Amino acid sequence: MNTVANTVIASDFGSAGLIAPSTPQQQVQLPRLRQDLELLPGPVLDNIGRTWRIRDPARNRFFDVGPFEFAALSAWSDGLTLDALAAMLSETLETEVEPEQLLPLIAFLQDNELLLPEGGIRDFLRKKRLKNTHGLWGKLLHGYLFFRVPLLNPEPLLDWLVARTQWIFSVRMLWLMIALAVIDVHLIFQHWSELAAHVDYSFSWDGLLMVGAAGIFSKVFHEFGHAITARRYGVRVPAIGVALVVMYPMLYTDTSDSWRLYDKHHRLAIAAAGMISEFSLALIATFLWAITPDGVVRSALFSLAFVGWLIALGLNASPFFRFDGYYILSDAVDIQNLHERGGALARQRFRAYFLGIDDPDPEPYLKDSAKRWLTAFSTFTWCYRMIVFVAIAVLVYHYFFKALGLFLMVVELVWFVALPLYREGASLKNRLPDIRPRWHALVALVVVGFLLFWLWTLATTIKSPAVLTAKNEYLIQTPGTGLLVQVSVQNGEHCKQGQELAIVVSPEALLRRDTAAISRNALVEELQRTVANVNSRERIGAIQSQISQLSATEKLSLSESKLLRLRAQGDGVVRDMLPEAMPGRWVRSRETLMRVVSENEGLITAYVSEATIHRVRMGASAVFYPENPELGLVRAKVVELDTATSRSLTIPMLASAYGGPLPATKMESGELILHESRYRIRLQPEQPMRITQIQRGTVAIEGDSIDALLQLPARMMSTLIREVGF
Repeated sequence: MNTVANTVIASDFGSAGLIAPSTPQQQVQLPRLRQDLELLPGPVLDNIGRTWRIRDPARNRFFDVGPFEFAALSAWSDGLTLDALAAMLSETLETEVEPEQLLPLIAFLQDNELLLPEGGIRDFLRKKRLKNTHGLWGKLLHGYLFFRVPLLNPEPLLDWLVARTQWIFSVRMLWLMIALAVIDVHLIFQHWSELAAHVDYSFSWDGLLMVGAAGIFSKVFHEFGHAITARRYGVRVPAIGVALVVMYPMLYTDTSDSWRLYDKHHRLAIAAAGMISEFSLALIATFLWAITPDGVVRSALFSLAFVGWLIALGLNASPFFRFDGYYILSDAVDIQNLHERGGALARQRFRAYFLGIDDPDPEPYLKDSAKRWLTAFSTFTWCYRMIVFVAIAVLVYHYFFKALGLFLMVVELVWFVALPLYREGASLKNRLPDIRPRWHALVALVVVGFLLFWLWTLATTIKSPAVLTAKNEYLIQTPGTGLLVQVSVQNGEHCKQGQELAIVVSPEALLRRDTAAISRNALVEELQRTVANVNSRERIGAIQSQISQLSATEKLSLSESKLLRLRAQGDGVVRDMLPEAMPGRWVRSRETLMRVVSENEGLITAYVSEATIHRVRMGASAVFYPENPELGLVRAKVVELDTATSRSLTIPMLASAYGGPLPATKMESGELILHESRYRIRLQPEQPMRITQIQRGTVAIEGDSIDALLQLPARMMSTLIREVGF
C-alpha cells in the first residue's frame, strides 16, 4: 500500500514576517490562493468538531484545517485586504477577529506552497519540476535508495474481482478465519518437531528459493487485498508496481486517494486489508501443510505459511515505518501523518525543554494526553529508525563487494542519519539569538545518552556456547588395527594410573616380529659359517647389516605389541565403554573403547567471538546454563584464555554438523572447521562436582565494560584501517 499525503493543522505555523513593518496591516492585500486546490470535508475531532481538508493535486498531498481556517479560506478572494477579511470573519463567526490572527494562516499557506506565485500556476509547476530535478549523482543516489516502477493499471481487473469477492467481506468468513487460527495453533504444537525441521530447511539454498517464490506470491496476494478493498469503497487505484528500496524489490499499490473517504473505518479497512489477506493466506497454508503428506507440495505450503506469518506479523505490523501498521495506527487514532506531525511536535518540545526556544505549538487542537503520546511515539520512532538504518548500512556493506559495499554503507549513513542531523543543526544555527540553553537538562540528556550507549554496545554479560566436561579426561583409543583379546574393567569401575584396561593383539605386528626373528636367527648361523670359511669372509659386512635391520624390525614390532596393552593414564572412573568391547572383536585404528574421567573436578570450555574477547578477563565470574535443566546452574571462573584465534573445533558437540550452535564444516580428514575464527577459553567450577557425562549449554561471563569502553576508540580506528585496505 502506498499513500502520499500530509496532514497539518493550518494554525501550526506562526507569522513568517509577511507584513512589512512600515506598511499598515489593514491596507495589505491578501496573496492569491492557487486555483487548483480543493477544499473538502474532513474527519470530526472531539476537541474542535468538524475539520476540512485542502487537497494539493500537484503533489498529491492534503492538509487538515480547523473551523476558523475553513471560514477564512471560504471568504478568501482576490483583491481582498487583511482588514476586510478579518471584518468578514468577525461577522460570520460572531466574535472579534483581529488581522494579526490571520498571519499564522498566511504563513502556513506560504510554507506549504499553497499560494499562487507571481507567474501563475504554470510557473509554480515549472519551478516544482526544477526543484525535483537532481544532478547525475543525485539521480543515482536517489534511485539506489528508492524508486518506483508502475507496472499496470488494475482498475478493469479490480472491478471484475470486486463483483466476485463480496463473500470474502462477510461475517461468516471472519468467523471461519478465527476458527482456522485456533485449529492452526493446535496443529502447530502437534507438528512442532516437523516445523523446526522445515525452518532449518528454509535456510538452505533450495529452501531459500522456495521461500522467495512464496514471498512473491504472498506479496501479490497482499497488494490485491489493498486494491480490491479500495475499489469496493469506490477509491481510485491508478497503479500497481514495483518499488525498489535499497535495491530490494517490493510490490506497491497506489491507494493514495483513500484519504477522500469520510468514514475512518473504511480507511482503516483499506490499510489493514493487505495484512489481513496475507495473514489469511498463511492460515490456510498452515492448515494444508499439517494435513498434506511429505513432498514438494508440503514444502511449498510451509514456505507460504512461513512467509505469511513472518511478514504479516513481523514486518507489516510495524508502525515505525510506512508499512501497513503505520496507516492502521494513523486511522485508528484519527491522526493523519503521524510521523511528520509527531516529529514536529517532538522537535518543538525538545527545543523548548533543552534549548529554551519558544516556538508556537504545532498541535494546538490536540489534548495534552494525545500530545504526550505523540511525542513519545515520535521519539521511539527516531531511535528505532536509527538502529534499523545503521543495521541496513552494515548489511549493505557485507552484501556487495568490499569497495562498493563500503561506499554504499557511507551513503546510507549520510543520507538517513547524518543529513537529518545536519539539517536540524543548520536550522538551529539560524536561530542562535533565540537559544537559551537549559544546562541541567542538557547535561542530564548527555549522561543518559552516554549510559544508554554504554549499556547497548557494552552489555556486561558475554554469552557463548560451551560444554562441561571432567577436568581430567583420558580417551582410551587403539593405536592400530588389531584383535581385542582381553578387557579388564567394566563401565563405572574405578581404576588407578597405569592399570591395564585392555589388550589388543595385532596379527600383523606379531607376524612381522616372528618373521624378523626367524630371518635374524638364520643370518646369525650363516655369519658363523662365513667366519670359519676364509673364502667367504667378504660377505661378513653385508650379513651383519641385514642382521641389524631385522633386529630393528623385531624391536619395533615388539614395541607395537606393548603399545596395544591399553593402560589408564590417570586415576578415574571408566565411562562410555563401547558396548561391543568384548574379547574376539576386531577394532580399528584410533577407535575409542572407553573414557577414564576424574569425576570430582569439572572444566567448562567455551568459544568466544572476536568481537567480545576483549571484554573477558582472567578470574571473571561466569554461570553455565546446561541444556539439561536437571543439572542446575554451575558457577565458575575464567582460568585460561587463548592468545590467538582458531578455526579448528575440537569439541564435536558444539559443531552445527552434529546439531550444535557453532557453524562449522566437517572436512574430509574429519577435522571440524569453524566458519568464523573464535577464541577458546576455559573456566573452573567454583564447587567440586561429580561429572558423569558431557553437558552442552551456554556460559554467561561477566565482562569488563570499563576496559572495553576505554579501548573502543582504538578498536574503531583499527577496524576502519583494516576495512579500507582494499
